[in-house]
Amino acid sequence: MTKFEILKQYFGYDTFRPGQETLIDSILSGRDVLGILPTGGGKSLCYQVPALMLPGITIVISPLISLMRDQVQVLNAAGVHAAYINSSLTENQIRKALQFASEGRYKIIYVAPERLLTDAMLTLAAEQSISLVAVDEAHCISQWGQDFRPSYKRITEFISYLSKRPVIAAFTATATVRVQRDIEDSLGLQNEKLLITGFDRPNLYFAVKKQKDKAAYIVQYLRNHTGDSGIIYCATRKAVDSLYDILKEQGFSIGKYHAGLSSEERTKAQDDFLYDRISVIIATNAFGMGIDKSNVRFVIHYNMPSSIENYYQEAGRAGRDGLPADCILLYHAQDMIIQRLLIEHEKPKEETPEEEIEAIRTRNMQRLRQMQDYCFSRYCLREFILRYFGEASPESCGNCSVCLGEAESDEITAYQTSSAIKKAKAAKEKADAARSLTDMEKALFEILRAIRLRFASEEQVPPFVIFSDRSLRDMAIHIPETTDDFLRINGVGQAKLEKYGDVFLSEIQKFVSEHGGPVGPDGSSTALRNSENQKTPQDEEQGNPEEQQEAMGENKIKRPLPPEWQDRYRKNVHGPKADFYLTKIQAEKAREALLEEDKTRTATELGQFLSDFRDSDVMKRLFGSTITRKMVEEGYVKEINTGKFQERRLTLSGEQAGLRMLERTGQKGKVYLDVYYGEEASELVIRLFTKDE
Repeated sequence: MTKFEILKQYFGYDTFRPGQETLIDSILSGRDVLGILPTGGGKSLCYQVPALMLPGITIVISPLISLMRDQVQVLNAAGVHAAYINSSLTENQIRKALQFASEGRYKIIYVAPERLLTDAMLTLAAEQSISLVAVDEAHCISQWGQDFRPSYKRITEFISYLSKRPVIAAFTATATVRVQRDIEDSLGLQNEKLLITGFDRPNLYFAVKKQKDKAAYIVQYLRNHTGDSGIIYCATRKAVDSLYDILKEQGFSIGKYHAGLSSEERTKAQDDFLYDRISVIIATNAFGMGIDKSNVRFVIHYNMPSSIENYYQEAGRAGRDGLPADCILLYHAQDMIIQRLLIEHEKPKEETPEEEIEAIRTRNMQRLRQMQDYCFSRYCLREFILRYFGEASPESCGNCSVCLGEAESDEITAYQTSSAIKKAKAAKEKADAARSLTDMEKALFEILRAIRLRFASEEQVPPFVIFSDRSLRDMAIHIPETTDDFLRINGVGQAKLEKYGDVFLSEIQKFVSEHGGPVGPDGSSTALRNSENQKTPQDEEQGNPEEQQEAMGENKIKRPLPPEWQDRYRKNVHGPKADFYLTKIQAEKAREALLEEDKTRTATELGQFLSDFRDSDVMKRLFGSTITRKMVEEGYVKEINTGKFQERRLTLSGEQAGLRMLERTGQKGKVYLDVYYGEEASELVIRLFTKDE
């Protein structure tokens, strides 16, 4: 497969983001790379795509358990076999994972740096071909960067044990020039391709607010952003506990996280946040590194952080999906005192030479003063941050508290004139309006969120693993009607189409019909009518979206089309779509494809397969329930009402026609019998749905 085919099939994107293709091509050509991309810039794709194209295994060195777990869940959901090895696994689990790796089951293995030099890992490295070693959060290898981890120094030793040196790819989001050079030297990068796409995150709004009553500000902010997911960072455990108690008393959906809590409490808080069981988490900087949650709409710093690097990394956890997000820092003079005390009493990292401890403390104090300068900046806040990382930028961004004239009245801003501020505000309002959803789209978005949450609960993964907010937003805006439409949604690949497509498409079409979506130029629509006593075991297990979809059209109603949808449908709808059928030519193509694949399918899978051969512009999709109803009408399947379910059984004619009843495991783990269609039975279905023209 080409890189573009991999990008679409597994990750659901049509194009690469800036810098991704250059880094991927460099890796595939055998060059080492150092990629510095902003948070949310798609660093992981830069090594995941080459991993699927290179012949051997890719080892990804990652610093945190949460990051590995999230990445592996996302990959497996996309149809890519991946695993992780870290301290959260038992020795038996690690042994099993390495056994599967030695059998070639995994293309990508995430490994904690502390595990690199274990006997088991070195044995795997000796037995398997390792084509690529990717170093995530590469700034951790530099003691001049934040989050220095001495265990990262083991990476080069691990590579030295390999019989053949692999390509080394290092990635980070925040690195000064000094840290960049340290990464290059420490990893021994050869024939290196250095690519810096820039540190700017245009979707983030930056603000510094000097507040005496910070808790009151946060209470009001949360009331104005009900349901939004966010992180509130505090400098100390005491501040976390105090703010948590205040907000809990106010009835907010919150959790807390700091090193003073037990491991079980921290895990629960983090999972509750990732799985959207709570909206907001209050935490020290012990929380968040590697958190891949894409729908964080705000990050508020209750106290000033210790450095620009730390602030930008923590603030950057907002808006990873590219949608607007707020990064607000609440400053008080007491913050400077707290941070000084923390630096003075900070214990040095393990293995840090004695002669370097004082130099590191001096460096940290210098960083703290630069952080304070940011809080008092009279110039564009975004420009201040970018300049710190050595990147040129315009003098005003139009999306920070200074440029928008929101600085305190007793301060003089360098952004001198009222007309300039008005222009900046107008530009921001226009951009926000373009990104916001209409009331109708918001209603659909919330329905899709609920469906996503249901899937996430059943599969025991965070909701963003199913689909990001951006994907749901695209569905609400573009209203996909067909599988082809669904594949055009941002973040939808082939694996997710097959797993979730029917359910989401059915719910979208249900929503459209109930809220005025047309089936004809007169604006008429259809209402969903469900019959509770007609459920099958499959319905109970999965909600049977086919039955819901086919129920549409039986009871038509008249409703006006919402104004915001009129133009959209005027362009696309010229009359009601015909029920599914195949022409003789289409049927022949379907038969040829069946012979090539030689596969047994459920009615749902067969309907999806045959739908690809229709003219989607004028014809409805073929749903599994339509096939089943046809089988009942023709006498191949009979339905028996057991009181609770509509149970399906084969007749003698059905067995003779090649239909089979086989066990099937549902999404909740229940096992039941379902009708399956092999080659002979699939040919029967093709004949029944072929129309002479």
